Amino acid sequence: MAKRRIMDAKCTVIIFVFSCLIGTLRANKDISYSIDSVSLKDASVISLEERHRRQSGDAPAQGDTTTAPNLLDYNIMHDDHTYYRSTMLLREMADSYWVELLDQVGHTTLSDSHRTAVTAKLPFQFPFYGHTVTNITIATGGFIYMSPFIHKFLTATQYIAPLMANFDTKTGGKNSTVVFKHVDQKFVVEWRDVHLQDQNDTGTFRFQVILHYNGSIIFVYKKMPIRPSQISDRNHKVAFGLSDAFYYDTEYVDDDGQSKKRRTIYEYHRVVLNTTEIQEGTVVILHPKPTCNSFNDCESCVTASIGFTCKWCGIIQRCSDSVDWHRQEWLKAGCVHLSGSANCSMIPTKHPEKQTDTTSDTLHFVDDHSNMPNDGVGTKVAVIVIVIVLVVILVGSIAGWIYYAYTHPTSASGMWLMEHRPSQMKAKMANMKFWKSNGAAGDKYAVESSA
Repeated sequence: MAKRRIMDAKCTVIIFVFSCLIGTLRANKDISYSIDSVSLKDASVISLEERHRRQSGDAPAQGDTTTAPNLLDYNIMHDDHTYYRSTMLLREMADSYWVELLDQVGHTTLSDSHRTAVTAKLPFQFPFYGHTVTNITIATGGFIYMSPFIHKFLTATQYIAPLMANFDTKTGGKNSTVVFKHVDQKFVVEWRDVHLQDQNDTGTFRFQVILHYNGSIIFVYKKMPIRPSQISDRNHKVAFGLSDAFYYDTEYVDDDGQSKKRRTIYEYHRVVLNTTEIQEGTVVILHPKPTCNSFNDCESCVTASIGFTCKWCGIIQRCSDSVDWHRQEWLKAGCVHLSGSANCSMIPTKHPEKQTDTTSDTLHFVDDHSNMPNDGVGTKVAVIVIVIVLVVILVGSIAGWIYYAYTHPTSASGMWLMEHRPSQMKAKMANMKFWKSNGAAGDKYAVESSA
């Protein structure tokens, strides 16, 4: 028995150490960006859940202005990601979607820097996961940060990433640059002849991301000297796709006794593209799917059939499935407890008022013992005695079972008790699938505001 307990303890230690190593490795994936000319706030990042799913065979929606041309089926791959539907053109289609920006000079800050980003104002309101975005942050690392809350860890979440990697425009000379321009009803960002800092001998990359006013997103890969699987993620996160998150603010007291606010970022969804098919000439089109937060009135919200359980909260006048940028306000208003009623007239528009019982102050009860049966008190006493006896018997039985299990470890009771002892519960907790980064890992991106 002693030998078995020693083996259990060793297993618990091994599982705990392994879990810590996994948590450390995952936390190091967050690359922090230093940001110039922008007020920054520290934020810890917690990954909660990835709600995306992949399902082949979904046809493109009708009426989209950015639908793919009529190609053979084996040239097109369709994926469903809950919030977005992707269409991947596998043949040489880059020239058909590429937007020439030859007359556009590279941005001064982004053209000779590493892990740097600048903010820019969009010429239209761009819907991203159903939220309206007017300012974006363009990074040298091949991605766009989409949140209005600017912090150092831009690669963690809330991004549009045609090819997020460790690009350095200083190593490519004057031709290596990042340009962006408003063209018709599109906003185009191009990473032109950029090099990987830690793989400079691989050649130059050239690719674009095109934001359409209707929310569609297009990735165009003009130059891809190596396959995505060959790009190193040792010094920088590598990502192809989208990500979004919501915030939650809490108050805390620092070491000096000062009350401060901490903002935590919770990633709730990620679109991960199939990188085995991405190569030079590939085009990826991402069409936004309807979301609850895009509805502005109760009737359209509660009658929506879009794959989400949309609820209308009359207190804050908002439609949601409870997971979006305004989740904290949704929880604070008590909207999470809504039943999802389809009758808008039955949905409350304000917090229920607390009911005060005033009858206890005005009503007086008079006991007329002459009308009460004489055995009423005796009955109450008997019930109390029976309850006490039952409790004593129950406690005694449990104590006796524990004593028996402890003194007979080879019995069924003894084996069950050993399997559910505290050390086993600690081992289970060590395998919980979440991680937290306190903001100490990774290099920083410098961000310059021009919006």
